Amino acid sequence: MTGTNGKTLTTALTVRVLQQKYDDVLTNPTGSNMEQGIVTTFLRAPKTKAKKTDCNP
Repeated sequence: MTGTNGKTLTTALTVRVLQQKYDDVLTNPTGSNMEQGIVTTFLRAPKTKAKKTDCNP
C-alpha cells in the first residue's frame, strides 16, 4: 500500500483482518515502505517451515 494519507491505518486494519485467517502475516509496524524498510521487514521476519502441499511434496 502506498500513498500519503491513510496508509498506516489501512495497513493496520488489513493486517488485523488477515491475521484472523492466516497464522503468518508479514507486516512492517514502523510503516517504512521504502526499499530499506521492506528488506528489513523480510530479514526480521520469523522463519517458518514450508507446509507440504500438492505442489511442494
